Amino acid sequence: SSLGSPPGDVEQGDLVDELWQDQAKRREIRLGEWIHSWDTPREEDLIQNFMSAEVSKELDDILLPHIASLQKLLDSPDLNQYGAEAYPVIDYILRSKKKPDGVGAYSIPFCGDISSHEYAKIARWFSENVPGASGQVEKWLGGMPLVHAFTLVVAHRKASDFEKRVEARNEEWNDSMLLKMAWADLMISYPTNSFVADVDLECLTALEARMFEDSEEAGPVGNQQWGLDGGQHHRRWNVYLGIPD
Repeated sequence: SSLGSPPGDVEQGDLVDELWQDQAKRREIRLGEWIHSWDTPREEDLIQNFMSAEVSKELDDILLPHIASLQKLLDSPDLNQYGAEAYPVIDYILRSKKKPDGVGAYSIPFCGDISSHEYAKIARWFSENVPGASGQVEKWLGGMPLVHAFTLVVAHRKASDFEKRVEARNEEWNDSMLLKMAWADLMISYPTNSFVADVDLECLTALEARMFEDSEEAGPVGNQQWGLDGGQHHRRWNVYLGIPD
């Protein structure tokens, strides 16, 4: 049929670039369907859509022993009943005299080198495992209870490194010191280049910007010319649907 399917193998000689200013060639080419860069979730989307994150067995091992304390942070707004040594985030709130927001939650901006993917995985774990959390997302997402979970995760993952640092200073090593160092690590503003960049997405974004440019600079070739002589795109795909302004 005219719809056909993309070939299983693409020869190197068949590969083309964005064919800038090549109207005739663009009109010959039918495009195989892919997910546009503008429809691909970005970092901020990952956190807001945390229930789509992967389930993590590692988080079970780290956080399940602390279910009671995490639930207590979610349900009990009186910070003075907690020991600051066991909850560095509360010590921070009390020292900084931070005020709760309209729903009684404390917004905490720290996540150290926890990536957006990891943030979403921990948020999903919190929602699914801490009793009552799934119905009160506004009280913990980006707030005190979740950030305490971050502290526990960092403490677990970096315990060996933290212990070596303390021993090098001839200081006493204990659980309180571990949590204190994990909290300090969370407060570090790690440079953005310490996180994994999605190079493929960046390249696709740049390519699509040239492929679907529709300005005077693009000229006639930018006037939705792809496949006009070649026929329908893969599965009748409308390649121009949803192009950002």
